[in-house]
Amino acid sequence: MIYVGTLIYQANKDAILYFLDKIYPMIKNQLMGVKLLLLSWYKPKLLQKYLASDQSISLIQDRETPVFEFLKKADILIAPLRIAGGTNIKILEAMAAGLPVLTSSVSAKGLGVGFKSVLTIADSEEEFASQAISLLNDQEKRQKLGLAGRRLVEKSYDWRTISLKLQTIYRQNVKKA
Repeated sequence: MIYVGTLIYQANKDAILYFLDKIYPMIKNQLMGVKLLLLSWYKPKLLQKYLASDQSISLIQDRETPVFEFLKKADILIAPLRIAGGTNIKILEAMAAGLPVLTSSVSAKGLGVGFKSVLTIADSEEEFASQAISLLNDQEKRQKLGLAGRRLVEKSYDWRTISLKLQTIYRQNVKKA
């Protein structure tokens, strides 16, 4: 599993501390050998106790390597945000990399309606842990969700598609002027 987010921001800090305190222990009880990679250039002091006491958790503070390089080594991206923060680029990046995403409904709100069909959404601690275990145990499901997510991101965020939409907006505004 991988979590991507700058841990200086309150929404990200809250999400990962909530995950580590409430959800990750349930997952570890069910899945031996599970690992969690945290990708953040900032390391809050609060995180030190988890890193020191649990060898299954690692933090990478790397601003040079593209996020994609880390995403392709993971099985799922987790985004258990409880505080809204706009469009979650981390989710779009994971989907573009073909990585299935387990997220909260708060995180999913910033992406639009069409994205909910390719995300695994869970809001309670138990549901989040259960969905993580299910995804980690089901390679075929991960592959299907990853491929569907990648296709949706390509369709929705391809530069040609975006530029055509912008051209239409520009033309409409020029006609009004």
